Amino acid sequence: MSGRDSKAMDSKAMFWRAGWLSILLFLTACSSAPIVQPSAQRNDNHWQGRLALKVEGPSAQAWTAFFELDGNPERGSLVLSSLFGTRLARMQWSPNSASLQTPNETLQFSSLEAMATHHTSSPIPVAALFSWLQGQRFDVKGWDVSLDQLPQGRLSALQRGPANALTELKVILER
Repeated sequence: MSGRDSKAMDSKAMFWRAGWLSILLFLTACSSAPIVQPSAQRNDNHWQGRLALKVEGPSAQAWTAFFELDGNPERGSLVLSSLFGTRLARMQWSPNSASLQTPNETLQFSSLEAMATHHTSSPIPVAALFSWLQGQRFDVKGWDVSLDQLPQGRLSALQRGPANALTELKVILER
C-alpha cells in the first residue's frame, strides 16, 4: 500500500470516528432554515435537517451533513447524508445493541452510547440531544446548550473539554 493510500485510509477512519452526531459542524452563514416548531409541540419523534460538528484541540475536525433522526435514546435510527445526497452512514439502536452501516462496513456495539463514544473524539450526550430537540432543558456536565433559536429550527450546544478543547454542535431543522 502506498503512503498516499495509507493517508487516505487514515483520513476515512478519522472521519468515521467523528461521524456520529460528531451528531453531528458549522453550517454556512448564508444558509437559511425554515421556521419550525420544536418536536415537543408537533408531538412526534422525527427530526431532519442539517447537522454540524466542530472539534477544536489536538484531534481537530469539522464536518456537516444532512440528517434524519427517528426515535428516542432507547430505540431509533439516524441517517447521515453528504451535502450532495450520498448516504454516509445509517445508525440504528435498541436497548441492547447498536449498529453503524457505512458504504464500506457494518459495525456492532453494545449501546448507542458505546457507538457514539467510539466514533467521536468528544462523546455527544445522546439522551440530552433528544431532550434538546424537544425544547426541554437537560443539563449535562460540561455542555452549554442554547434553545433560544429552537422555535426558528436552530439548536446549538458547546462543550469545553480538557486543555480548552472545544466541541460545538449545531442543528438546523427542516420541515
